[in-house]
Amino acid sequence: MRLTGGSDVLLATQRGNTSTLSIEVFTTLTTPPDDWRSFRQQVVDHWTSYKSPSTGEYINARPHWAKQWWDLEVRGKPIEGYLRDEAYKAAFADFREAMGGIITKRGGTVEEARSRFGNDLLERLIWN
Repeated sequence: MRLTGGSDVLLATQRGNTSTLSIEVFTTLTTPPDDWRSFRQQVVDHWTSYKSPSTGEYINARPHWAKQWWDLEVRGKPIEGYLRDEAYKAAFADFREAMGGIITKRGGTVEEARSRFGNDLLERLIWN
């Protein structure tokens, strides 16, 4: 577990927060895959159930980019949809704008950069 401050980095999990608590959940490779997925889903269900005491709105829970989250759901919705449409919606728009500005200023195109550095996940989350 670690406590960090907020961040201005566009796609940081702690962007927009004054502080963030990160907890890493892991297991050994001998854990049966179905048990591990079930456990991860239970953790996500719990973490994404928290609401702000001041607003009553769900807290913007976001997974670490390099962890196992692609097969989970958030409040009954596939996590990719949750990340794209809720958790990172504004951040993805800011990222597209910033990236486009940087690339065109340097004489390139966004399409060229997406072709060279992109992948299927980034296409689904950020560009579609």
